Amino acid sequence: MKKTSKLRIKLTIIFILISLIPVITTAFILINNSKNLIEQKMNNLTKQISTEKVAYIDSLIQVSETAIQSITKDENILSGNTENIFSILSNYNLSNPNFFQSYIGKQDKEFIITPKRQMPEGYDPTQRPWYIEATNNFGNVIITKPYQSSSTGYMMVTVAKAFKLSDGTQAVAGIDITLETLIDHIAKTRVGETGYTVLLQEDGTIIAHPNEQLVMTNIADEYEFGKEVISQKSGNLKYTTDRESKISGFDQSSLTNWIVLSSIVVF
Repeated sequence: MKKTSKLRIKLTIIFILISLIPVITTAFILINNSKNLIEQKMNNLTKQISTEKVAYIDSLIQVSETAIQSITKDENILSGNTENIFSILSNYNLSNPNFFQSYIGKQDKEFIITPKRQMPEGYDPTQRPWYIEATNNFGNVIITKPYQSSSTGYMMVTVAKAFKLSDGTQAVAGIDITLETLIDHIAKTRVGETGYTVLLQEDGTIIAHPNEQLVMTNIADEYEFGKEVISQKSGNLKYTTDRESKISGFDQSSLTNWIVLSSIVVF
């Protein structure tokens, strides 16, 4: 009788365990599907934010490109008259709060800049990087890599174009754009409750980051996932850094080649 009772208990336990298998399997599938769904939403969110920030960057640069194109086609500019050039450049410079200074450097080394400022003695615009790069890409608008202004400490880029005046003299028009508003905008962008957004140069150098100490360091040199971001240029990645699992979405500007990277911690 005892043996029968023990056997019945064992069979009951086995039956219960067998009956639990589909329940456990279903629960595992539901949890896994839920996890995948959450991660997919994170992928979509981070990629969407990065794409929106790229559009913001492109709109900023397009305004500058349009201004440069107009300057280099303006008859009053092409005349080469210094007063006319200064007046027109001043109007452009006042039209946009992100325009730090506008200028034209001529082949004969004349340099016209607004706002007016005293240039160092012997200043030669034709030897400046923006003049040389624009000349090497004659007729095309060029955008320099971001650099820190020695006079203000601000991060800037120069948008420039080489062209010819009516008398055949070569000149280069340039606009220095302060990136402070853009950097502040990017650095303060939150992704959910735990995420943030970073702005990178094409080579991985950080332009904007919530942690200012990381600005001008290179994400590709510091992290393996950084190399993948620079290589892929656009997409999603899941990676681990500082013992945290993160999902990121990133996208690249077609005008500047800068990359916006948005990341969020995976719980």
